[in-house]
Amino acid sequence: MLPDLAAERSPSEQPISVRPSPGWRTSSRTGLPRRCSAQQGEMSSILDIDLDYFNLVNAPAQRFKELLRWGKHPVAFTVERHHHAFRRWREMVERGLMSPPEHILHVDEHHDMMDERSVPNIANVMCHALRTWPTCRIHWLVEEPIDSPCMWLSDETWEMFSGRFSLGPRIPDEWPTPDLVCVCTSPEFVDDALREQLMGIAVSPLWTRCSRQEAGVPHDRFSGPWNRDAPGRR
Repeated sequence: MLPDLAAERSPSEQPISVRPSPGWRTSSRTGLPRRCSAQQGEMSSILDIDLDYFNLVNAPAQRFKELLRWGKHPVAFTVERHHHAFRRWREMVERGLMSPPEHILHVDEHHDMMDERSVPNIANVMCHALRTWPTCRIHWLVEEPIDSPCMWLSDETWEMFSGRFSLGPRIPDEWPTPDLVCVCTSPEFVDDALREQLMGIAVSPLWTRCSRQEAGVPHDRFSGPWNRDAPGRR
């Protein structure tokens, strides 16, 4: 029997209270978004944001908004440790709450492919994603890569993963917008002031309304004035 996600969450890992985007509803058991009509064989896309990515970019708040606007969905949940996000994805797939991911846009200062241990941790979470879902592709969105996964992995493992891994400072043109957006706060790697600034954007009612409108939710479903102050797409 799978563990109860709601019972396991720490206060910092509670899902943000937002209305699910079109095609999703909130699971009463987990509090996580659930796709209403997932078909067998359907694949999903994840926007996976670690706030330590913004340590090295100019205008981090603007860049965060650009990513959320591109994603067209509110943040579904936050975690403190990146491997906890992977645990959520895996259990959501196993419970039928989400289709297996085919694309993960990994927005992070690190590639998280630094060891091959069997237990997921913050250093190997993307290795576990690639092993768990054999057709999944990962793009590491990074301004200045600190190193390459090939420096950490065995030749055999890197050969198995390299065809499904890419990196660069821009989102590939063909990359699909996400079905799920999640944030890792990484408190050991992110300054408190920066983390609070970015999380203030993520939970802002105005920003979640902007995200839903970008996803195609009718304007009249929202109360209050409409203010499109989010920056445009790159």
